[in-house]
Amino acid sequence: MVQDYTAIFDASAHLLQCQTACNLCGKADIETRPMTRDRYGFAVRVVTCECGLVYLNPRMTKEAYKDFYQGPYRALVSAFNGREINAQTLKPEQREYAQRLGDLLQPYLDRFMAQSLLDIGGSTGTVAAMLGSRFKISGTVLDPSEDELKEASKAGLTTILGTMEDFTPDKRYDLILLCQTVDHLLDIMGTLEKIHDCLAIDGLFFVDIVDFNVTKEIKIDHPFNLTPKTMKAYLDKAGFAVLKEHRADDGKHVGFVCEMA
Repeated sequence: MVQDYTAIFDASAHLLQCQTACNLCGKADIETRPMTRDRYGFAVRVVTCECGLVYLNPRMTKEAYKDFYQGPYRALVSAFNGREINAQTLKPEQREYAQRLGDLLQPYLDRFMAQSLLDIGGSTGTVAAMLGSRFKISGTVLDPSEDELKEASKAGLTTILGTMEDFTPDKRYDLILLCQTVDHLLDIMGTLEKIHDCLAIDGLFFVDIVDFNVTKEIKIDHPFNLTPKTMKAYLDKAGFAVLKEHRADDGKHVGFVCEMA
């Protein structure tokens, strides 16, 4: 049974922004589905573009999402999973994730001397710190959560409070990570184009998605519901070439190791 968490946060009052065109292909010809409930019990409407992209329309505004993530988000996720989710409890899972990601990236990072890493939505910095130590790379974490960035700072990482949409990079990075984050973005294409602009010419970019083909799960914190097909279309349009596509052991997450096309 879908639980109703609307007492924690009245999302319906914040669903103010309608999308007039698909973020991937730019077309306005979309199939609108009836109102439904997401996994937290919020009323949402999902649309499907003819290019295959599935997304919320309308969705919360940028300001409302900021309030959402700084306020009830962790409480919602904790209640849904039946355990406390916070900056401390995330670390064991992030360490396991970092180990697997390092193994995946190893053959590519062995080919050149990467010196700088940017982890977008890097949370506590656990992933950036472990990869930085393993590959001798200086790490920077960009994240909107002050509590999680405090943990990243303790790990000796450079930290930047904010989102990629608001970030103006002043350098290029050899390795850029977008781990378990792309589904939460409000402008995937704009973010990928900005990542392309700040990636070193011979650098690596990694991004992973929750495969909507597998989960079929609607979440208010996922404005976009991606599949390998739509993610590869995004990457191609943004100027990336996929070196490797990798499905995680859980069957739900798919990662893409990329370089500039």
